[in-house]
Amino acid sequence: MKILSASCGAALLCATAIVPAHAASRSILATTLTSKYVVVVTEDGANDDRDFAPGSGSSGEGTVEQSAFGRVHREQSDSNSNVVPSANDYPDPTTAAQELPEVDEPSIATFGGNIAVLDDDVEVSFSDVDLYASQGGGVDCIANCLDDASDSNFFTPDTPDGTDVYGRNFEIGAGGTNVSARDRGIGTDEGSIATGKGINTGVDLSGVTAEVDATFAALNALRDDSSSWTHVWTPGSGCDISNYYPGDEGDFVLSDQLGGSPQGVNGNADAFFAENIIYVDTGGNDFKFTNTNFILDGSFGQDFIFLLGEDANFLIGNSELLVGPQMDLFSTLWFVGGDDKRTIEFSQSVSVGMAFWNDSPEGVIQANNDRACGQYVSQEVGD
Repeated sequence: MKILSASCGAALLCATAIVPAHAASRSILATTLTSKYVVVVTEDGANDDRDFAPGSGSSGEGTVEQSAFGRVHREQSDSNSNVVPSANDYPDPTTAAQELPEVDEPSIATFGGNIAVLDDDVEVSFSDVDLYASQGGGVDCIANCLDDASDSNFFTPDTPDGTDVYGRNFEIGAGGTNVSARDRGIGTDEGSIATGKGINTGVDLSGVTAEVDATFAALNALRDDSSSWTHVWTPGSGCDISNYYPGDEGDFVLSDQLGGSPQGVNGNADAFFAENIIYVDTGGNDFKFTNTNFILDGSFGQDFIFLLGEDANFLIGNSELLVGPQMDLFSTLWFVGGDDKRTIEFSQSVSVGMAFWNDSPEGVIQANNDRACGQYVSQEVGD
């Protein structure tokens, strides 16, 4: 049986991102129920004996080094393999973009670490990872799903909260004053993750399942209908976009590559439409970002769906995939599918404001030292 695990890979998912969308995509991607979750595991896959036990020791529950869902950590710069590399190890974007906190910023708990398991054969295993969600939130399962939770705790907000556009948590303090997560800590430690404490069983997820199935069907239909595409993107060079960062090729700003009339990352109204369906023609190759800052320089109210060719895995290594400063965090989705198993793989990377959906049989989203404000939907999600 499949084990969903968030373990030593530092998968730091902080907030849900799903396309609200305009026109046709508004109707097919109005995922009212699914948008609650940062991770959706759709069904039991083929790797029944797969184990996601961590490869390094615990960093300590509640510490900034600990992997987490629903919390964004500052980047750390030490040799612990369980820690995301420091900012100096990443390409540093010089173009404006919405980014995660850097080294000098405190950890931020959004308490949006909700996970849905849509198959009653899937077991969940936490090892050296914390879960930040509201009371009653956490992992929603149809049946008993917890396999193990070692050195992993459940955290809840101190008081009812809201979030700003970056997903940062705010609370109402004395006298009605907003108190940010930067100033008041990261919630209440409820103790070790357990059934009834971060793990919710017997949850009716039929509505979520129906939404996911309908969305996958709509995405496959879009990919098969070339008349629906607003852009065809042929990356070239073996579909490996490499070394776009200051000091080499400069940031990879999408409008510069697609043509149009670039206006820079402050919002490119001329290169893009309100609704953008971008087919990525991989020519049978895997699609890769390597040592690259990818900046999606859309404007507020513009939505983006990227459809990868059927034969492509999506591999992101030592790269940052960021939406521009004019965009919100709920407007971009990457889709991978096909008749054979496909993988979306993150390695020492950052993504902000993007959802990643994998509809391939036995499909995997794999995250190793990944920091993200987004959403993962696949048969298997882990490290």
